[in-house]
Amino acid sequence: VYVLHPHVLTFFPRLERFFWNVPCLGTVLLVDLLLLPLAAATVAAWWLTGFWLLNNVLCLAVCVFVINYIRLPSLKVATVLLGLLFLYDMFWVFFSERVFRENVMVSVATEEDLPVKVGYPLDFTSDSVFTMLGLGDIVLPGFLLAFLMRFDREKTGSFWGGYFVLALVSYLVALIACE
Repeated sequence: VYVLHPHVLTFFPRLERFFWNVPCLGTVLLVDLLLLPLAAATVAAWWLTGFWLLNNVLCLAVCVFVINYIRLPSLKVATVLLGLLFLYDMFWVFFSERVFRENVMVSVATEEDLPVKVGYPLDFTSDSVFTMLGLGDIVLPGFLLAFLMRFDREKTGSFWGGYFVLALVSYLVALIACE
């Protein structure tokens, strides 16, 4: 619902004025109530079919939601947070096997059928091999990209000439190189 909300309001700005008083929830925008069946149908379709594309839609919606609501206040906070999370990720990916006798990160990503990873088939055949990208690999760089975009927009009035574009291109090159 949250991901589609601003786009619907772009095309139908009058919907922002209509509210509905929902018991136990309080006042809710009518546009959110209208989008709720679509969101519920997406989750139900994924739950019933397990289709990878629906899984990716749910994962990316979670990523957009988290990146939008958690804002890094400064570059110092971003550096400390991302540095510590890098160490955390390294432990679970490379060293957890020594402690738990299995790679915890890989087993959760491959054995659990939950929307916690974006995946796509390498060759689109019926029994193809999937490649995967964890939500942390999207959200954590997304925090920094969102911070850089806000920083560039504040300093220069646009995000095209500053750090944001360089960081975004670097992130995309790194993703392509890791595949």
